[in-house]
Amino acid sequence: MRSGSRPQDALLADLALLLAELLSDLSPRQREIARLALVEGLRQADVAERLGVSRATISVTWGRSRVRSIERLARALRTIFARGVHAVESA
Repeated sequence: MRSGSRPQDALLADLALLLAELLSDLSPRQREIARLALVEGLRQADVAERLGVSRATISVTWGRSRVRSIERLARALRTIFARGVHAVESA
């Protein structure tokens, strides 16, 4: 996916590589939790219900798997697309 702006596209490419690397480090279960939270937008309690585990299990997995860091990176990517790279650089 390209934005049409060279600086924005370069930043997006770097962030996409980092996101892919972070996701590849996760176990299949951790990736599923990340997908449910980040792609489907479910809260931890909803992820727990969907997977049939306790919220505490999701919370521990969330912390150990760095899903919070991945979530921040994904949020940065969305911001770049929504506002453009210049808005992100000045923030």
